[in-house]
Amino acid sequence: MPNIKLTSDLDLQDFDRTQATLRLMNELAKGRKSVEKKGWLTLGAVEKNLFGDNISDE
Repeated sequence: MPNIKLTSDLDLQDFDRTQATLRLMNELAKGRKSVEKKGWLTLGAVEKNLFGDNISDE
């Protein structure tokens, strides 16, 4: 990461927001590549990953 001199809290907030945006875009790109390579998960598979076997049928 290059050394950037920030002149105010607003600059720091903008920098943090930009860094968060870049991380989000990177993770979205990873997800897209995964889908292109492996295909989509079913809703049941996602629920099992998130909640394990503790899923109610509401």
